[in-house]
Amino acid sequence: MAHTTGPRPNNDTDYGVVGSKTLRTAAQIGNSTGEADFDNGPSTVQTLRVILAEGSLVGIVSVGDGVFAFNELPAVPVGTETQLVAYIPGVVHKLKRAIASGEADAVFTLMIGGVKIARKRNNWTDRNVEFEFGEQGIEVSPGTTIEITVLSRGDSACPFDGSLYGEEQ
Repeated sequence: MAHTTGPRPNNDTDYGVVGSKTLRTAAQIGNSTGEADFDNGPSTVQTLRVILAEGSLVGIVSVGDGVFAFNELPAVPVGTETQLVAYIPGVVHKLKRAIASGEADAVFTLMIGGVKIARKRNNWTDRNVEFEFGEQGIEVSPGTTIEITVLSRGDSACPFDGSLYGEEQ
């Protein structure tokens, strides 16, 4: 029996109201105002968030060979350099990216083995800083501490957080 083709169904695949011709996929996340935002930086109404109890330490997550370390401090004192997040690899590590942010002006320092690698400042128009090292990353020896410190320049103690991204070799 021959297969005949006719007109394709006219399915609605947009983010609007769900109707009898709406087709959705499991990967499509969003609502009537648009696609969900998974990026860092300024948030929008579509930015997905995970809420943790104040002072929670998420710690280190390993996915395959990738490593993600995150920490949040609820009240960083003003004028005191404070360790924000740290990771000590057990094998050769490639640091690819580090991100930090907070609710006040601050200076963020990225250090490897106690040596300053980079320093960045945030400000009232952009509370996030990002240290990027590309696909090759920075090679870090086993047992060497990778850390971000913060020196808050705000008026009072406030929250800050930091993340380290890399791969184990």
